[in-house]
Amino acid sequence: MSRRSLPTLDAATAPAGLCATCGYREPCGGLDEPSLFGCFVDCGGACARAAGGRCDYTCPKRPAQFARRWAEVGGLPIAYPAAPLVGPVSDLPRYVPFIRHGSRREMTLELKHVAVPTFELVSGAGRQYGPRARDGRDLRRRLVLRPDAQVLFVSVARDPEIERYWAHATELNLPERLAALGLWGMTAPNFSFFDDMPRTQILYNTARIVRATEALSKAGVPSVLHLNALTKADLRFWVSLLRDHPQMVYVAKEFQTGARSDRVRAERMIDGLEFIQARVPQELRPIVIGGTQYTRRLVSSFPRATFIDSRPFMNAVNRQRFVFDAAGARWEKCPTAPDEPIDDLLASNIAAYSRYVAALGNGAIDDAAAACVEASDESLTEDE
Repeated sequence: MSRRSLPTLDAATAPAGLCATCGYREPCGGLDEPSLFGCFVDCGGACARAAGGRCDYTCPKRPAQFARRWAEVGGLPIAYPAAPLVGPVSDLPRYVPFIRHGSRREMTLELKHVAVPTFELVSGAGRQYGPRARDGRDLRRRLVLRPDAQVLFVSVARDPEIERYWAHATELNLPERLAALGLWGMTAPNFSFFDDMPRTQILYNTARIVRATEALSKAGVPSVLHLNALTKADLRFWVSLLRDHPQMVYVAKEFQTGARSDRVRAERMIDGLEFIQARVPQELRPIVIGGTQYTRRLVSSFPRATFIDSRPFMNAVNRQRFVFDAAGARWEKCPTAPDEPIDDLLASNIAAYSRYVAALGNGAIDDAAAACVEASDESLTEDE
């Protein structure tokens, strides 16, 4: 598919200030708010520290690195995939739990669908970096899953882990090796979008999301685009890409970092998803990572949304039981004997939490109650 302009239907109004005369205005689309000095002023402090090697943004002030990075992703403006992307096609339930490892468990987890943090199973140093499982059978054995479990790898992680994947993906044939695991699907790495980054870094990270999805698709791994966006221009890019690939119905959105406790930011992210949905032909099925408290809001616009978090798993590890009954939803202490496996506790947590998320989606629980459940176990969960 050829490169082309974004749809004129949603064209942005040219902003005031330096954005209007910036050489990267056309591929970037500019900032939503008028800016006298443009995006590069926000990272001026990092630029001043560059002599100490502390700035690694994709910026024209570092021309050799700037050229090299754009060469590795196919140039600027962002190149569209050369072939149709391959996405998952079968249905997901309303809630899918994260299963982080197989420790403290003895019995097979009888679930059809599970999610796994990609970088719990893809790790290593140097040329040893790659999937820790040899094949699909070994993967499910390590996680104590049923042989036919449908596994979704979720590639949300801290920047160093994502950068390590990007650095090794081509050289070590990671997409092809991941294909051997027989995954239901894998989300593209969520390369960071920060307000104080220059827009050229945002464009580079957008391109990397596209290239990573393209490489996984080419290797036969059903892939899920991670729709990071800061501006209307970013949203229009995803609209254009999804119009070209109507087979891509699953998209990923992560709420567990800044939006977990910031309702305004979360609402803005949901508005962005709705903006995209209103402009593409396919019914989108968002895979929502860490945004369970926004279930009712999201389900009202996306009836087939799926929610993923690690609470039932991590709280079972921390000997906490989730109770959802006529008295409400809550976490309770559940001590176990030394070395006692957590199989029953984990199964109980997942079953009760799945019913709870379904009730959130049906409007049976209000947002205040959901926020209380979110806050009550915050100290027990690991950073995801």
